[in-house]
Amino acid sequence: MSLATLQADRVILISGIPFHGKVSTFNYYESLLSPFITANLTYVDTGNTAENKNDIQNRTGTLRDALPLRGDEKVTFKFQNIMGSIDFNTDNEKFLVVDDSMIISRDSTTEYGAIRLISPTYKKNYENSVYEKYYGQIGSSVKKIASQKLGISQDNLKVENAITPYNFTGSGREPYEILYDLASQSKPQGGDPGYFVYETKSGFYFRSIDSLMDQKPINDGNPYFQTDVFKSDLVSNTNAYKIIGTPTQKDVSVSKLIKSGTFFAEFRFMYEDQQTVKTRYFRLEENGRFESVKNPTNLPTRTYTIVIPRGMADSKISKSANNDPVDVLARSVMRYNILMSQAINILIPCNPTLEAGDIIQCKFEKVTSDSKSLGSFDIGNYLILNLCHQFTGKDSYTSLTIVKDTYGRKAKVG
Repeated sequence: MSLATLQADRVILISGIPFHGKVSTFNYYESLLSPFITANLTYVDTGNTAENKNDIQNRTGTLRDALPLRGDEKVTFKFQNIMGSIDFNTDNEKFLVVDDSMIISRDSTTEYGAIRLISPTYKKNYENSVYEKYYGQIGSSVKKIASQKLGISQDNLKVENAITPYNFTGSGREPYEILYDLASQSKPQGGDPGYFVYETKSGFYFRSIDSLMDQKPINDGNPYFQTDVFKSDLVSNTNAYKIIGTPTQKDVSVSKLIKSGTFFAEFRFMYEDQQTVKTRYFRLEENGRFESVKNPTNLPTRTYTIVIPRGMADSKISKSANNDPVDVLARSVMRYNILMSQAINILIPCNPTLEAGDIIQCKFEKVTSDSKSLGSFDIGNYLILNLCHQFTGKDSYTSLTIVKDTYGRKAKVG
């Protein structure tokens, strides 16, 4: 086993048929920006994979022809290495389904193909439009929509309550669309607005940026490290925490932050029911908070126009109980912009226990004229924004996009 990689045992079944011996690569994805999990795999099928049920002679063939593989087939899998496992094979509620498949090349003896997998909720999202009325706390509405429209069990729902009440009707919108809207209008107790709606192997989440940033690092005391050499270690798995290669970093672009209105922006809110427009100004202060400015002396660098369909045109819903979204929406827009302003892409030996939304501790090397040391700015806790676990026949890797809360709540340095 290479020090830079970890070998993983694997089990992959499609419609109950073992397929792991045919799979060349398997990529599993999670993201704070996606309410569902995706995956893709490539395979080499030489036949004799499954019995063709439509063949009167009961001959076998490739999985694609024998099933036949046309979409929505259930896929279960499990990958395990010395760091942990990702298991979609032992829980009846945890599986992915085939979204589409394609043949890359084919001859008389061999078929090369690719299959894309998605969460079952993806299909349910388009099959179950929301028309019902919802009242009260946003967290309660999120739970109802996720369970009733997306079929997510209560055990797999991880919803963080928001202090903002909001009454609305679905008006025929898709569940995902409504959940995204509610995330941008949610504010945690004592924190800044801004939530994420996302799915990982451990459940479906509705969580605030603040609570995500306040988590304890999952690898506390054993940080991922960047260095040119491997640590000498023949006993433990120390090198499993080594960052492979050179991280790519998207640093702060002041011009982009200015253009996006991160430092100072004007928000024009148009109320459908009242046919009125309310204008507010928000500025990023030195304390990291987004403060309202009543009489600005300089011009904002961007103007946002947001339509507020309060009550979604349902006169029976009390507007007085609704959360006024002006303040929350403006602050959440600026909060998202700040969080996404810096990002680092790293590659590490596969750690299947990591999930999108986890905090990891990292130490990055700083180049100096006479030696290499760890830079103080780049030592600390980072939030996993995007994640991909990649498995091949011999090796396994994890690629991450991680972000640091630069201007909002500071991540604590370990």
